[in-house]
Amino acid sequence: MIGIQILSVTFILVMLYVVRIHYKKNELPKVEAIVWSIVLIALGIVVTFRSTADLVRGLFKVDRLTDIIVIVSLMFVGVVMIENRIQINKLRAKLDRIVRDRAMDQKT
Repeated sequence: MIGIQILSVTFILVMLYVVRIHYKKNELPKVEAIVWSIVLIALGIVVTFRSTADLVRGLFKVDRLTDIIVIVSLMFVGVVMIENRIQINKLRAKLDRIVRDRAMDQKT
């Protein structure tokens, strides 16, 4: 169990660093950076302390901690997919506007 905990905490620290970098580059809004940081820190607490993990397992009636990690990971993937879709739509709208503006400029 200790190996998985070390790996998980390392991953969480790296992700916190990535969130900070993107926030500093203004690629991530402040609210979103705070939300991601809170989620990652909460996950780190759950992973680090066995009593917290047991409480969460009991709350969800799950026998293994790995099941909870898989559930949370799938939720995370869902959030990332939705965020990617939103960003793609924004980029598509910007591209359409740029192409339309250039076509109008070339026509005149």
